Amino acid sequence: MAQSKKEKKVFEDPEYQRMLQLVSEIRLYNDQYYNKGKSDISDSEYDRLFRALEAIEKTHPDWVLPNSPTKEVGAPLKRGFQQVAHRVPMLSLDSLTSEEGVRGFVDRIAKGLGLSDSDQIEFSLEPKFDGVSASLLYDKGKFVQGLTRGDGEVGEDITRNLRFVQKIPDRLVGELVPELVEVRGEVMLSKTRFHEIRKRQEDHGEEPFRNARNAVAGSLKRIHPAGLKSLGMTFHFWGIGDLVGMESLKTYTELAHHFGEFGFLIASELDTGKGAKDIISYHHLLEERRDSIDFEMDGIVAKVNSLADERKLGRTARAPRWALAYKYAPRQGKTRVVEIDVQVGRTGVLTPVAHLDPLDLVGVTIQRASLHNFDWLEQMDIRVGDTV
Repeated sequence: MAQSKKEKKVFEDPEYQRMLQLVSEIRLYNDQYYNKGKSDISDSEYDRLFRALEAIEKTHPDWVLPNSPTKEVGAPLKRGFQQVAHRVPMLSLDSLTSEEGVRGFVDRIAKGLGLSDSDQIEFSLEPKFDGVSASLLYDKGKFVQGLTRGDGEVGEDITRNLRFVQKIPDRLVGELVPELVEVRGEVMLSKTRFHEIRKRQEDHGEEPFRNARNAVAGSLKRIHPAGLKSLGMTFHFWGIGDLVGMESLKTYTELAHHFGEFGFLIASELDTGKGAKDIISYHHLLEERRDSIDFEMDGIVAKVNSLADERKLGRTARAPRWALAYKYAPRQGKTRVVEIDVQVGRTGVLTPVAHLDPLDLVGVTIQRASLHNFDWLEQMDIRVGDTV
């Protein structure tokens, strides 16, 4: 069918072409991160691209594509392990990077709860650990199935491999064992253990893991589980999906401490606070301690502590309305531009790309960086040999 003049005008708009390029790039990075356990860009660069896409879509809501990454969680699954639907979707979190953003988010929660004073709202506060998310199904107290996040609606069944991860009890024993529960958390390697493994790999002439998250992601997708136990991966509790029972518990912190009694690992930094002021203070405190904590984290998570209020606030298609991730400032480093070439996108859009001397940031080796478009490249005057 021939394009109308209006459609042709939109398609030729540079901003529309930029949106298509961002959609293509972000979907590629999502596939790398969720399905292949690797990443060619840092978290801060990914967040910057995502915010750029959100900004264009906000300005031009009629341009938004049905498969836009802003409307999805995770990435479409590839063929591999058996695919199983989560009983309750594993959503993403709204990521914020400024104090102003946090205050705005808290004000919206207050409005949703019908409160005039947002400082009345109690939040649970905990680190946002950077590992691989998993969902564990317990039926009558017995661990029966473990899934990856997948696309948020459907995950891959990695039950066998998760049985070799520490701090995943085979049975829940004690008071208030739920009839059924989806336990959500992060599978991780400590910094100490990761460096031990990497040194051993280098000593044996093996290709070393790039970072702890990649090591975990690759290990959980192994067809044969031999050697998984010796890796020393641990599961860190951060929430629940479906839950039948435990109605007497009224807050997330009560819930977390109770699951700690079942044998799950709960963040020792778990705390509570009221309003945006306490969220911001907690964020700054943990960012100062970031390097002394033995697990990688890229921010903090704040959730409305009342479970009843969580249910009242509900969720969007992509994220809960009662929780936020407040990210740390991105790690920075300097490197040199070795070469600049042009990448052809799926829609034919040409994007200049810088090839860099390898730079390690928090275990991620950065070797390429998008230069966005030729106007931006000319404006920034980036050339081969420049230090960036």
